[in-house]
Amino acid sequence: MSTALCSLNPNTPEAAKNYLCAENGAITSAEITLLIAYGVAVLITFLVLYVLLAIALRRLAKKTKTRHAWFAWVPILNIILMFNIAGFSGWWVLLFIPFMIPIVGWIAGVIFIIYLWMRIAKAVGKPDYLGLFIIIPFGQIILPLYLAFSE
Repeated sequence: MSTALCSLNPNTPEAAKNYLCAENGAITSAEITLLIAYGVAVLITFLVLYVLLAIALRRLAKKTKTRHAWFAWVPILNIILMFNIAGFSGWWVLLFIPFMIPIVGWIAGVIFIIYLWMRIAKAVGKPDYLGLFIIIPFGQIILPLYLAFSE
């Protein structure tokens, strides 16, 4: 469409031609379609992962007889549920605030998340070293599913 505008209408102002013409680097409709398709694929992937992890967290709560298993479906409440499964109070979620400090807070946050998942693994009767798998790529998906669905 934009190339047709450039070639068929000689009265189009030069500024509009520079903005609309594909040969000048503007985005074509095919590129817009690809961007939309990519966005939809990312959204679907995110939703599938969210549902999988919510199911896993809910099952972990039921395995450990933790109250409020429905918290797994609600953002932020699912973090409180993870603390409860690990045996911590829900108020420990406030500990995440200092983790926003660059570098030192991030390192402390990673160490604490490993410790949290070690406690969750221990709560479901698995070896606590499994919590280390949370730091490897795809471990954030595999570990909760493994802990939830293994006997």
